Amino acid sequence: MRRPRFFSYTFTILLLLSALAVLPAQAREGWSTVENVVDIFTTWQGKKPNRAISAAASEYIDYSEMAERALGRQWSKIDASEKREFVSLFTRVIEERYYPRWHKVFSRGKLEYIKDAPLADGVRVTTLCTVGKKKDTIIWQLSKRSGNYKVVSLAVDDQDLVTRIGSRIQKHMKSESFDDLIAWMKDEFELKDKSSRRMAKSTAVRMNQTGQLLK
Repeated sequence: MRRPRFFSYTFTILLLLSALAVLPAQAREGWSTVENVVDIFTTWQGKKPNRAISAAASEYIDYSEMAERALGRQWSKIDASEKREFVSLFTRVIEERYYPRWHKVFSRGKLEYIKDAPLADGVRVTTLCTVGKKKDTIIWQLSKRSGNYKVVSLAVDDQDLVTRIGSRIQKHMKSESFDDLIAWMKDEFELKDKSSRRMAKSTAVRMNQTGQLLK
């Protein structure tokens, strides 16, 4: 007569263990997105960004929300057409300036999951990046506004990518017109594009440092 009760207890324990095993997978949904981003830039050849790498990255990076965060309160002051233009240009800056740097770091380093924390609009994933003997904490902020977890910023040792870019953009936006802001961003992009060619060899060694993710 005791055997059914024993099986009942066993079944209950198995259910509890099964539930505990599932929880980490649900909690680390953001980590899965981070892994996909890192894999994209690790396997990429690191040459000039093309449609293929841009399309792959956009599956896990929300450039629209990233651009909105960078513009801050100024976002509500521009119309729909200007928003589309800004997002397009902002995306181009990220692709041209940061894609090669992310490739340099992630292809040479090792990324480890540390923890994650739920946010009102997404999740924050903390990781440890090791490149040679250098170790840096990288915090990824992900949003689920688009339906799936997508990266909207990342910070290396408390230096946030969108905050750094946004502070410069908002400074120009407050003192200049939207058209002037776009012109400044285009000039900034072109200057970087030319100098990066001249300095490619001299910066090759420094680019393997995690700090290059944001500069």
